[in-house]
Amino acid sequence: MEDNAAPSCRAEFMKKLLAWLQASRLMSQPYILLPLLFGQGLYVRHTGVWSIDLFMIGCCYSLLLQLYIVYANDYADEAVDKANTTFNVFSGGSRVLVEKKLTPQELRRGILWTLVLSMMLALVTGIVYARVGIIFFLLFSWGLLWAYSYPPFQLSYRGGGEWLQAIGVGIVLPLTGYYFQAGSLKVFPWVLLPFTVLLHFGAALVTTLPDEPSDRSGHKRTLAVRKGQIRVIRWIILLYGMSFFMVFVWILVFARSPRVFALSIFPALLAYMGLCWIRSEPVPGLQAMNWFVGLGVATVVLLMAGLCIMLWFFSG
Repeated sequence: MEDNAAPSCRAEFMKKLLAWLQASRLMSQPYILLPLLFGQGLYVRHTGVWSIDLFMIGCCYSLLLQLYIVYANDYADEAVDKANTTFNVFSGGSRVLVEKKLTPQELRRGILWTLVLSMMLALVTGIVYARVGIIFFLLFSWGLLWAYSYPPFQLSYRGGGEWLQAIGVGIVLPLTGYYFQAGSLKVFPWVLLPFTVLLHFGAALVTTLPDEPSDRSGHKRTLAVRKGQIRVIRWIILLYGMSFFMVFVWILVFARSPRVFALSIFPALLAYMGLCWIRSEPVPGLQAMNWFVGLGVATVVLLMAGLCIMLWFFSG
């Protein structure tokens, strides 16, 4: 009996570990990490100096914040996710509750641990590195997620969830990243925030497209539900186009190496061109929608990654 018990325990452990990895949706980590690195990179470009300790703490902060977001969203959206038959790898949650790989109680404990560990990290950073503002950034980020998914606001169901995501990812995270390195926001280049907000508003719209049928039946008032798929797709194309225009202006006016800077965002531009090419085809549940959403996500990730590379490695 004992010989059989050990392999059984190992198998159960591996099963739970894989379930938690699925719940963690680590593919979404660049959505959090890159805006933080973008904010830090703006400071590096301005000063030419940075702290490796604060860089590593910022990476840990990014991971814990992302885990809190995906766990909390999964817990809040269980009913809608059960009805979702058009989900893909970028939308529809992790499915761990729907597939009964984790229980709601286990996911609640996961949410609690992310909250505890995040606050411990923020407190240590505030005390040791004199970055007390990180605590307030963390609390504000938690509050945005709560307003997005939970009562009394629950804006992802009432309308406005996409704007909350754009504010959180496009404003709060770059400011947080900059503050990690600078310790203040006195010389933050505020003129760049319209670019990050518009880009991530488009990204927020992209990931709602496959879920439109289940969101509609679950009374989740996303813009795709209220305005229709075709109109939202046109908005995405426009928002991304405006973002690229702002980046090109920034390159021409401020970049020390315009050609290298432009080369760094060329992969993102190719993804955007692919997005424009299939804009009239996407239907939830069909392959064209998967391609559209994948290219929409790739456009944002590649653009932010290219800008981060330029800010960190070509700041001189």
